[in-house]
Amino acid sequence: PLSAAIGMLESAHGRDDVRVADALASFGGLLYRVGEHEEALPQLERALELTEYTMGLDHPKTADVLETLGDVLLSLQRSEAALQHFIRALAIRDAGPAEATVASRCAARAASAFRVVGRLEEAEAHYRRALELLASESDPVPEARMLAELAEVALRRRDGAKALSEAQRARTLLQGQTGHDALRVRVEAQLVLAILLTRSPSAARARFDVALPPAEPAAEERPSILVPLLVAGAEAALADADAVAALAL
Repeated sequence: PLSAAIGMLESAHGRDDVRVADALASFGGLLYRVGEHEEALPQLERALELTEYTMGLDHPKTADVLETLGDVLLSLQRSEAALQHFIRALAIRDAGPAEATVASRCAARAASAFRVVGRLEEAEAHYRRALELLASESDPVPEARMLAELAEVALRRRDGAKALSEAQRARTLLQGQTGHDALRVRVEAQLVLAILLTRSPSAARARFDVALPPAEPAAEERPSILVPLLVAGAEAALADADAVAALAL
């Protein structure tokens, strides 16, 4: 087991060795990925302490641990603490020669935390920054995913026109791409609600809280809002909404 391997590293190199920090970060990340969030937290907290001690407060490895720890805290609904970790990680990325995809991922994580705590303007700004960092990438799917996040923020702000624009751009980027069905469904669902909000605000708002669930930490490709959105579209009896809904079926 990894815990035994960490014990062996501590015995061989001491508890404050960088190899122990790396092993703790890997162990904590693994626990997080398999859903053992409470168990991951102390491993990652100690990994952060050791990484800061051995590598420095502003090292890219410190940013890596901060991001994973932020993910864990967000999953445990400790959103404000998660946000502070993401902001600090992003500052480290900004100060160093981080790859665009790495910096974009960090900005998107910060944006998600801002969204969860209800700071939607800051969420939008960070999602846009994440989107800009992807401009040089050849794969259009990550860009489409960021546009879907921006569409969701716009929907939460009841801005149907902006949500419609972002979702339409995301749909265009996904044309010709294979797979990513959950993301496609999410974008089509956003288009339905954006059209409702734009063309029939009263009908959309009457069902808005049902159609759009509370902000969630991991919403990248969540399809769960599809059914209530389609119900809202059908009940509003809008031809445009029905046409968009048909594409999602």
